[in-house]
Amino acid sequence: MKERQTTFKDLPFLVKHFGGINALYEFKNGWKISVSAGEFPYSYPRENFGNPEGYSSFEVAVLDNNDNFATKRVAETGNDDVLGWMSRDEINELIQVIEAM
Repeated sequence: MKERQTTFKDLPFLVKHFGGINALYEFKNGWKISVSAGEFPYSYPRENFGNPEGYSSFEVAVLDNNDNFATKRVAETGNDDVLGWMSRDEINELIQVIEAM
């Protein structure tokens, strides 16, 4: 039986010190995805809400199993350690890539 795929809805969002939200999720392969939104991250709107429903886009970083930035290694458009203004669908696609590694 095929294991259920992780999606954006599985990310454990918490309110962070900067007033926005962040979820850090570790995959079985040891890689991690960090998804943030709020006044300072590259998200929309750039305001502080207590849950992800208030946002249409998010800032995303990917870390390898040694906790090094690996965003550029898994994202076609990755030219930095973080990707800004990522939609839920784009994050789901990135999650699939990470899980397949």
